[in-house]
Amino acid sequence: MNSIYNNNDIFEYILHYLPNMTSITYKSDTIINDINTISNISLVSKTFYNHSYQDFYKKEKNYNEFLRNSYHLREVCKKFRMDKEKKKNLLPSEYNFRIAEFAFKHIYKKHNIVKKRNSLFHNNFSSSNRFNITFTNREITDHIIIIYDFLELGILAVEQKHTAIIQKLKDIHNYYTVLPQDIFKKYTKYILDVTTTQMFTIFCGYSENTKQLLRASIWSLLFTIIHINHPTITMQNSSKLYEAFTKKKLEFIEELKNLSGKNRNLPKKFCKSLIEHYENF
Repeated sequence: MNSIYNNNDIFEYILHYLPNMTSITYKSDTIINDINTISNISLVSKTFYNHSYQDFYKKEKNYNEFLRNSYHLREVCKKFRMDKEKKKNLLPSEYNFRIAEFAFKHIYKKHNIVKKRNSLFHNNFSSSNRFNITFTNREITDHIIIIYDFLELGILAVEQKHTAIIQKLKDIHNYYTVLPQDIFKKYTKYILDVTTTQMFTIFCGYSENTKQLLRASIWSLLFTIIHINHPTITMQNSSKLYEAFTKKKLEFIEELKNLSGKNRNLPKKFCKSLIEHYENF
């Protein structure tokens, strides 16, 4: 699972583990000030050019938060790189811990979640050597908002916030654009590795029902990223791979129907909304 896959193999790798059940970066590093003159930002969003300055505040309030969180989290990564150069003995898990310290605090605040102690999900991500993020160079951490969104979907699943999960996936679909191949590979492989390892996954300690919601939410992030990147992927690889992705997507939709039908493990309205999200692909 931890072996290195060539770019030509990564899509097949993703499709193998998906369930049977110009880039996210900015040319501006002064984004907090630039949000007030939003047209100066060179952007993440594939839909941004459709919005005027006024429309941004009326229609895309979540996007303001998306930009700020990405900026602050990239600063966390920058600080880690600087500290790593000074202190050669930093533990690998320190990187995850710093990301968690920022991300969990802001996600809890956004969704009015009160925690007296760290959750299992927080501990699994930040305290275990099994789930360390190893890509720390700037070119890749410019896209670290993907990990933030991965964590937010996980938190929302643990807290059973079904409506918020659907809204988050809609935001991801609207705000993400095509990634460079190496960036696509790093992030998709990481999310797959930590959610599909047979003996230990980042979902350790949760009930099977909660794990199903975690998988449905986080794998939907993967499906959405793959969908957005499929033109580049199919140019680099083969159209047959995208056909396989489509087949996996249909299998996943069938599983959602089953989970909201006879088994009723997930709320029917949530499954219907998630299926509608896939139908927009």
